[in-house]
Amino acid sequence: MKPAIPVILYCLFIAGCNNKKNNINNADITKPANFFPVTSYIKGQITEIKEKGITPLKKIKINDHVDSAWLKIEDLEKEMEEFLTPVIDTNNLTNYFEETKFNDQTINAFTFTYNPIKKLPDSLYLNHWDVYVDPDKNTIRKIYMVKKYPDKIVQLTWYSNRYCLIVTIQENEKGISIVLKEEKITWEF
Repeated sequence: MKPAIPVILYCLFIAGCNNKKNNINNADITKPANFFPVTSYIKGQITEIKEKGITPLKKIKINDHVDSAWLKIEDLEKEMEEFLTPVIDTNNLTNYFEETKFNDQTINAFTFTYNPIKKLPDSLYLNHWDVYVDPDKNTIRKIYMVKKYPDKIVQLTWYSNRYCLIVTIQENEKGISIVLKEEKITWEF
């Protein structure tokens, strides 16, 4: 998986350089975008963790209480299952999302942002995602994903080769967002 990442990033970068438009119009919607294959990337990271024989540590924080436990390696994919569907790649979601790209010099990263271009189906909870690429190392730095359900919002921040953070948020009756739970799964110690 690792040798393919620089090639994919290069293709995305070249495609971004060739795209002179920053705003999407109706003609652009019918053209498939070159979405970064987020799902394949996360599955590849999970495979690497398994191949290295690393036992991940999971910490769960609810209110001010923190519990931790070692995850069985075979349970890691189950823990991430919510973020492995729908499959994010060039073949899926191009009718619903647009990609914007920019070189964020404040964080020294190429940022690929994906937002809806029209009303999403009720069955599609994925609402937004970002991919951050380190321009010096030509590697994925992190992936941020948001899923909005009728009763909660779940955010994933995947820090490549290190850990991931899953935050579950709910709005109270006054419209104030409250963090219900934070889960951190670490595999690089």
